[in-house]
Amino acid sequence: MRILAIETSCDETAIAIVEAEPEENEKPVFTEVVTFINSQAELHAEFGGVFPQLAKREHSKNMIPILGNVLKDQETEIVSFSKEQIVEVENILERYPDQKDALIAFAEEHKPSDIDYIVVTQGPGLAPALWVGITFARALSYLWNIPMVGVNHMEGHIVSVLAKENSLALPAVALLISGGHTQIIEVENWGHYTLLGETLDDALGEAYDKVARMLDIPYPGGPEVSKRARAVRESGVDAKFDFPRPMLHSKDYSFSFSGLKTSVLYTIQALQKELAEKNVSHNEATPQALSNEIRDQICFSFEEAITEVLLKKLAFTFDSSSAKSLIIGGGVIANQHLRTILAKFAEERNIELHIPDLEHTTDNAVMIAIAGYFTILREDPSIAPEIIANGNMSL
Repeated sequence: MRILAIETSCDETAIAIVEAEPEENEKPVFTEVVTFINSQAELHAEFGGVFPQLAKREHSKNMIPILGNVLKDQETEIVSFSKEQIVEVENILERYPDQKDALIAFAEEHKPSDIDYIVVTQGPGLAPALWVGITFARALSYLWNIPMVGVNHMEGHIVSVLAKENSLALPAVALLISGGHTQIIEVENWGHYTLLGETLDDALGEAYDKVARMLDIPYPGGPEVSKRARAVRESGVDAKFDFPRPMLHSKDYSFSFSGLKTSVLYTIQALQKELAEKNVSHNEATPQALSNEIRDQICFSFEEAITEVLLKKLAFTFDSSSAKSLIIGGGVIANQHLRTILAKFAEERNIELHIPDLEHTTDNAVMIAIAGYFTILREDPSIAPEIIANGNMSL
């Protein structure tokens, strides 16, 4: 089975072709044929986060060029469309009238010869961004007569570990940590999931980015917070600030990071006030920025609190579960410290640990293709179905 996958849930425009081959033991093998990703991070930096309408515009602008790169070395054929087909696809693309002529012309020149299915992220994510991928996928499905399905983005993060391996003991527990989600999910089998708990407020990646903004670290600031924390950790210096560990002893699977974020904010404000008072006493301008040493210590103390909460919640989960494996997915797992401490946790408990390669931690179309494979097994793909973007879609 060869799958063309489209991902536009946030600020990455990603398209991939993946080959799925079921083995005799029914464990599919996934081969990444080709993949392209365009990140909009630099464009959104001035807003301190992803601006939905800008993301929508960039997805629409980038879709055809990226699709062209994906199909460049693939076998394609030239086709022609009837007036009725053109009218119908214009209706599908009514949200993007400036793109319809370019997409129709591209579709005529580049119909892929061996794509069995098209899959596209349906949610969760930013609705304006999701609509771009869904609309273009529907138009291609109709013009090329290729059946398609919508895919859950979070299932993509769970199955992203299958991009490089297919031997994984089930049932498993999945910890998904990203800019928009922090969830613990029981994986009974591929396609069969139970949400055990999630954040009650900020997601983990969101908390990292908000702390970065407090410290005047440009977006995306999460990786820089972790980098600064690592420098302090490697120096052997103890944490200077004792930030709270929200819901550490709650005996459930839920998270809360808003209190931790607020504690960091109050600490920064108190330190700035102290500096301002010193400056006034010396007749100097006020206020001074925090030193790099203090900023690094805040990052370190914040990450230490995060680490303790994650380990405690995972310990509670595995104490009450028969799971044999731990799956970690989502953009935050690119954090090297978290990869290290979670590997130690799994080793101490004799649990299989499965973490995607770095290129599959961020939003990507390969994981959407893999999730699409399992969606196709569960659902009945059709030509250009009425898929609705669902920004709050759950598993």
